[in-house]
Amino acid sequence: MESLCDEFCTAPRRNCTDGNAHAATICVLIACLYPESVETASPMIPGAVAVAACATLKGFHERPDDPPEPASTHLCDVRWADLRDWWERARRALPSLAEFVHHLVDTNGTYEVDRRQVSEFRRLHAAAERAVWYLHSPDGTSAPPASSPLHDARCPEEVSYWHLSPEFTTLHGERARAGVAGMFPFQARQVVVLMESAHLIDPAIGIQVYCNCGIMNVRVSADASKTTENGKLRSSKATDAWSRNCRRLAEGDVEDRVDTSKLQLRAWSANQKIMLPVIKAVCVPIKRESRRTQGLRGRASALKQEMNDILLKSGMQSKPEVSARKIFDSTLNSTCVDDDAWKTFHAGVLSRARSGNENASQE
Repeated sequence: MESLCDEFCTAPRRNCTDGNAHAATICVLIACLYPESVETASPMIPGAVAVAACATLKGFHERPDDPPEPASTHLCDVRWADLRDWWERARRALPSLAEFVHHLVDTNGTYEVDRRQVSEFRRLHAAAERAVWYLHSPDGTSAPPASSPLHDARCPEEVSYWHLSPEFTTLHGERARAGVAGMFPFQARQVVVLMESAHLIDPAIGIQVYCNCGIMNVRVSADASKTTENGKLRSSKATDAWSRNCRRLAEGDVEDRVDTSKLQLRAWSANQKIMLPVIKAVCVPIKRESRRTQGLRGRASALKQEMNDILLKSGMQSKPEVSARKIFDSTLNSTCVDDDAWKTFHAGVLSRARSGNENASQE
């Protein structure tokens, strides 16, 4: 992984190969785990990473007769220098991140873990989160600059919960922000959609998402920038995320919430502008067997029906059906039964056997 990303971020003239596509995806995911900026209405993915990844992934989604463009087409020398600088800072966090990822692969999502494994998971998870300090530090040894949320942390071990927790309101001159590590699920979904639609989006913007963190994440109607019919600001309770009157210390006054609401509206507009080409694109309908019906595919009845369709099309028989057929054939050879009556009886019992197999599969 490190060698792929190292080649991707340090070789400015290259074509769109499979290795570069994997490296571009890895770099975007690392940028999602360790965002460049977490202030509301600011871009979270470094501009050089966003543009380079978009140009690289674009060639894999275009038509075969369209030759892919090298990523260097959309990056100037300054952007390439920014990309190399970002990678030099990001590779310092890779050991902690790789150790955490290896632990996830080893456990494979199982819940059958003991206390020791739970403690080990917590330790590795905390180390991977605190590794964000390396991307804020200019050289990996000195403290981050004053503009960084981690300016008061002199080493990764000093990254605490108040750095990792979001601030939903602009207070004391500090802008509302998300946590310094990771991003919200709706932002991660946008990044994934943009990676899959790299051939549709603006290559000058690339795979980008603007941070949107504030009180309207909890309740959209808490928008403090909307005034009453008399043109006055709404009450503290009306602009509170949880409709309470006792959260001024946590969320500030109504005037403070106005600034946060305006920033969130600006972030929504920026993300809508990025996603607009994807939303407007009209694609050829996919095949029926590839469609996913919302709210139906995960139900047991749909899974049973899908299993029965596969068995019927392939001509395969389940174990209860094979056993029932052997019994029927032996009975048919030993007794004399009317053909029509036997066919009716045979079809009924087979149907019951199939129903029993479905119930066993469901269990």
